[in-house]
Amino acid sequence: MRTYLLFAVFLIGFFNISKAQDTGVSFEMHYPLIFSDEHNAYTDNEGVLGGALQFQFTDNVPFNFGIEYKFDLFQTIENLSEYTETTKRNFLISNINLFSKMMFVTVPELQLYTTGGFTTYKYKNTSTGRSHIGFNVGAGLSYDIFEKIYLFSSYSFIKATLKQNDGESLTSDKYQLIRIGFGFKI
Repeated sequence: MRTYLLFAVFLIGFFNISKAQDTGVSFEMHYPLIFSDEHNAYTDNEGVLGGALQFQFTDNVPFNFGIEYKFDLFQTIENLSEYTETTKRNFLISNINLFSKMMFVTVPELQLYTTGGFTTYKYKNTSTGRSHIGFNVGAGLSYDIFEKIYLFSSYSFIKATLKQNDGESLTSDKYQLIRIGFGFKI
C-alpha cells in the first residue's frame, strides 16, 4: 500500500512541476457504472476498470476538438439455465470517438465536453463469438485540479447490433454508462 501511495505522490509531483510543452496527449483512468436495457443479452454487469487515450488537435481558449480511444472493462454473470452453474465473463467495450471541449471563460479550470463515435464489443472471446458494432454519444465535465491533472465525470449512451446466423434478424443492445475518474496531460 505504501508503494502505491508513494508512486501516486511521485506522479502528482512530476506532472505538477513539469514545464514541458503541451503535446495535446492525455491519459485517463476511470470507473465505469453500466446500466443496461432489459432486452440485452446480458443484463447483470459490473464495471471493473476503464481508460482513455486522447489527442487534442487544437489549443484554442474557448473551443477545442480531437480524437480518443476509450475502453471499459466489465464483468457479467452468465447463467444458461437454472440447472447449470453460473459463469463470470469479462468483456471489453472499445470506443473510437471524436470529442470537443469548451472552456468556461469565467472558470477556466472547468470544461464541458461532448463525444461521439464508433463502438465495438464481444461477449465471448472465441473464434465463433461475433462482435457487436454500433455507436456512442456522450457528454461530461472535467475540472483541472493542477495544471496537468484533472478530475472528470461523463455520461455515454451506447447502441450496438449483432447480426444473427440466419442473416435476417438483428438483435440490439443499449447501454448507458457513467464514468468517474481522473486524467493527466502530457
